[in-house]
Formats: sequence, structure tokens, C-alpha cells
Amino acid sequence: MSGTRSGRTLLRQEVVDGIKRYILEEKLRPGDPLPTEPALCEALGASRSSVREAVKILNALDIVEVRHGHGTYVGRLSLSALVESLTFRGLLSPDDDVQVLADLVDVRELFERGMADRIVSLLNPGQLDTLDGLVATMRATGAQEG
Repeated sequence: MSGTRSGRTLLRQEVVDGIKRYILEEKLRPGDPLPTEPALCEALGASRSSVREAVKILNALDIVEVRHGHGTYVGRLSLSALVESLTFRGLLSPDDDVQVLADLVDVRELFERGMADRIVSLLNPGQLDTLDGLVATMRATGAQEG
């Protein structure tokens, strides 16, 4: 029986990955519609129940948004699911506060390092000058306090 459950979990994850891959390959943006459920079933070679389960998972992660009576759309892709999970973990493990805080710092650092180059490349020269000024102010303040 556990083999069947494991197979279902694997298939569901494959469908989740297939929908995410479709969003990326089609370069869909938040608010763009996804294909209908039957079209997703056909494109992914999956049953309706597998597609429905995958959509529920992706909806909970804010990757897709289900608008009942209208269809499924690319979600806002917010970090609310991550924030909620980390917050709940902190509540669940109050004796492990230091580890939770360390994990939060690690997550923040990953985001900042992963996005820094992209964000800087989108800034105009005036914004870069403003950023340079803020960094200089931070360094000066740190030198005074140190």
C-alpha cells in the first residue's frame, strides 16, 4: 500500500513541476490565464484528480490563483506562504528561537544575494547615485558607532 501512496505523491509532484514548467516556458506573468483543466490533463498526461491536487498545492503557495467560475491564473507569487511557514515554525518551537532567527537570516541572505544583481541592473543612474549615497551614510554611521 505504501508503494501506491509513494507513486501518487511522485505523480502529484510531477504534475506540480509540469505546471510550473509551463508557466516558465510560456513566460506567463501574474494574472495570466492557465489552460483549462482538461487541456492541462492532456498536456501533462495526468488525470483530473492529479491536476486538481497539483493546482491546490500551487494555489496554497500563491503560484496559481483559482477564480471559481473563471479559471486558473498565474498567482501573485508573493512570499506569504514562506512567511507564514517560518512564523508558524517559530510558534511551534519557542525553545528554539535562536535557530528560527538564524534560519530567517539565512533566508533573507539567500533572497538578497539572489536578487541583488538583477535589481541593480534595473536601476537608472540617478537611483544608483542615491543608493551609493545611502551606502556612504551607512558606512559613516557605522564608523562613528564603532
